[in-house]
Amino acid sequence: MKKIVFVTCISSLLFSACKKDITFCGVKDPLNDIGWLKDIVNTNPQNLYIYKMSYNSTEGFYILDNTSTGSALFNSCDNTNIYRTTNGVVFFSNFPQDFNLNFKYKERIYPR
Repeated sequence: MKKIVFVTCISSLLFSACKKDITFCGVKDPLNDIGWLKDIVNTNPQNLYIYKMSYNSTEGFYILDNTSTGSALFNSCDNTNIYRTTNGVVFFSNFPQDFNLNFKYKERIYPR
């Protein structure tokens, strides 16, 4: 009986310790907790796809405008623009050459 109680207690402690609050850009809900991102969604809700993304160690958002301009951008959490393209043309001379090799999509957050 003592073994069962001991195993149950240890299991409970392990499972509760493994549960973490998952944050991205320091918040749990970026669409509601990051002002500039919320403003983008409120301005043009029908034509957007937003993904959590990282480039090297920088977290940010890949924002795809699904209108005739076909623009896409990657902004860091503080709204610094790292990458922007319209109809496939990159607009920054300081575009990171390894960007296409080192970015990772995390998940789509808009539309949900």
